[in-house]
Amino acid sequence: MLQKYKDLLGTKKIDENLSSEMTVEYIRRITKLSGYGVFILIDEYDNFANELITDGKKSTYETILHEEGFVKSFYKAIKDGTNDNFERIFITGVSLIMLDHLTSGFNITENLTTEENLNSVFGFTKNELCYIFDELNIGENERKKLIEDMTFYYNGYKFNKEGESVFNPDMAMYFLTNYLKYKKYPDNMIDLNIKTDYGKINTLVANFKDTSILDEIINAGQTKTKLVEKFDISSMYDNIENFKSLLFYLGMLTIKGAEANNTILGIPNYVIKSIYWEKFYNRINNDVSINSSRISDSILQMRSRGQISYFINEFKDLLTNLSNRDLMGFDEKYVKMILLTLFVVDGTYLINSELENNNGYSDIYLKTKLQYKEYTCFEWLI
Repeated sequence: MLQKYKDLLGTKKIDENLSSEMTVEYIRRITKLSGYGVFILIDEYDNFANELITDGKKSTYETILHEEGFVKSFYKAIKDGTNDNFERIFITGVSLIMLDHLTSGFNITENLTTEENLNSVFGFTKNELCYIFDELNIGENERKKLIEDMTFYYNGYKFNKEGESVFNPDMAMYFLTNYLKYKKYPDNMIDLNIKTDYGKINTLVANFKDTSILDEIINAGQTKTKLVEKFDISSMYDNIENFKSLLFYLGMLTIKGAEANNTILGIPNYVIKSIYWEKFYNRINNDVSINSSRISDSILQMRSRGQISYFINEFKDLLTNLSNRDLMGFDEKYVKMILLTLFVVDGTYLINSELENNNGYSDIYLKTKLQYKEYTCFEWLI
């Protein structure tokens, strides 16, 4: 910054060996002498912390953020500057893990995540999506189907119980970019770059040993908690409420409503639901090696020939191996979770669970995916 604005600020040779704290102090002094106020923007403030945690480098993380660590010194220097000419600070990030460590040196933050009037800042509203369709010359009949399917896959995020649900902007733009090129849905409805990011989240989640909360979320689709605004790396895994809040901040859960002083958190959409199912699949696969090729072949028989016996035989073998390892209680709920997981990971059917019909609910409805329409001769109700 000092090099880029040297003509404006009158800076000459800059000592590149200054500490982070001294650099901030130098910026404060020279901008003040030049008569300028400073607006500080920090994007992804927690990126390095999340990387260290997911890579298992907890000790490095704690070294950087302890009392004399350079991160804490950096933020303390910024806070001191707010008494002078550091006039505005705007920080974005994913999680609140670092805020707990920075409290003493940087206790001037206000968390805007759940502000009602900022809810739609974090994604596209339906009206904004329609505006994009106008710009792209997508017709009325075409857009109706697109909105319906994009809502199913990408909508559902709410950051305040009074807010309007919004579309994930990265996912929406990925889909529209592909759709405009070929006038058809992409085979993968989630951008692989985004999926890589969620893979890091899965690593974070894997450190939480209590699997009951993940089972509750996968099976019921929601959970309730008191949203926590600050937590550190250790209490994140020790306290189940902290862990639920972390899933909310990471976008794996969203606000569905309220119950007294609790917040009801739920899975926002089909893409995130499929990521949970893949997580459950990996857990099963760690206990019993699943022959994914044979599972896919047996589902192919269901799709093309209407023949389910091959899949049932594969499923019976899997259940037998799991029960021999004396895992979770084999009730109907657990069996259904495994079934759903296999179909989701195969990815050639669109899965509806507990779909309403005239006489009650169906456990699983395997529906034709639009992008695999020519390969799917049979749908299934289980």
